[in-house]
Amino acid sequence: MVGPLPPDQNAGSTVRAKSHVTIHPSMSLLHRAPRRGSKNYDVALARIHYPAIKPGQTFCIVILTWNPKHIPENTPARLNFHFIMALSRREASPVQLHFMQYQHSLESEYLPAIRSLISKDLSEPYSIYVYRYFLCQWAHLCFMALNPSDLSLVGVIICKLEVHSSHSPPTRRGYIAMLAVESSFRGHGIATALVQQAIDAMTERDADEIVLETEESNTPAMRLYERLGFLRSKKLHRYYLNGNSAYRLVLSLRTVDFDAAQDYLTGDVS
Repeated sequence: MVGPLPPDQNAGSTVRAKSHVTIHPSMSLLHRAPRRGSKNYDVALARIHYPAIKPGQTFCIVILTWNPKHIPENTPARLNFHFIMALSRREASPVQLHFMQYQHSLESEYLPAIRSLISKDLSEPYSIYVYRYFLCQWAHLCFMALNPSDLSLVGVIICKLEVHSSHSPPTRRGYIAMLAVESSFRGHGIATALVQQAIDAMTERDADEIVLETEESNTPAMRLYERLGFLRSKKLHRYYLNGNSAYRLVLSLRTVDFDAAQDYLTGDVS
């Protein structure tokens, strides 16, 4: 493990955090720092001490925030600490992969790969009929991430969108049924990109909400969905065949008509 460089003893610079991160081949690192004596202090000081970068190495990143006394707090000149942390640990953009919507003509080429990829992480197995149930009716809500070098499947999301007429008024509910990313490609934003594509596709089709279930122990998935705005609506005890419990997560897409809501509350409804 490589230790951090000691911070300069400049007035106003304070250590905010230390974080050990593993360097990936495509990870970009932040090296910028304000010049000594310069008044352009809108960039926080980030120092990284490391030997020659090699994939798989782990470094200790020391983040410092430059706090010159002549710049008041809570002004745009102060750069948010979390923003600096995100920049210094930013990984490859998922747009380097090839994303495409599933098509029925691709079944023979990609359905076996989809089943194989998803079954690795399933709490319970799905028959081929379950996949075809979704892919035949909602191919336009299913997206794949492909390796551009050979167009092999590295990620997939499968969804559906139905009208629940039992609700008053009827609700157009989107549902994320399956999401999987090849283990060697995780940590590069692929799952986030796939979920965002699905959200966009269902939003364009006037979905009122999007729901899904995920195991309560699946912390990475919980963080991913909550980062995109999903909220926990219900805990489902012993939901899966293996006895594990799940959370139902909901993303509300419905736009509130505040004028209509006010009329309803005041009784002014014609």
